[in-house]
Amino acid sequence: MPRFNCCKTYSLCCYIVIDLFTYYVLAVQGTNIAKYVLVGAAANLGGATRMTLSLTVIIIECTGDITFGIPIILTLIVSKWMGDFFNPVS
Repeated sequence: MPRFNCCKTYSLCCYIVIDLFTYYVLAVQGTNIAKYVLVGAAANLGGATRMTLSLTVIIIECTGDITFGIPIILTLIVSKWMGDFFNPVS
């Protein structure tokens, strides 16, 4: 869980930058912070642990919301591919 908390903090910082950009440059309002932080934390954790399906189940069980299933599994698959590409397991 400490790794997941670090991932949430990093995702929150990235969200703040994106939110400021969309608010001042693109003039778009009404984005939900929790969705971006959850998917960003899942991507960061998935790239470090290289688990896809089991991590998806863990995150969905922790949130209690099945509607995040498809975005989380797609994010974890892409993060695993990027982790394998940049740091292949020998």
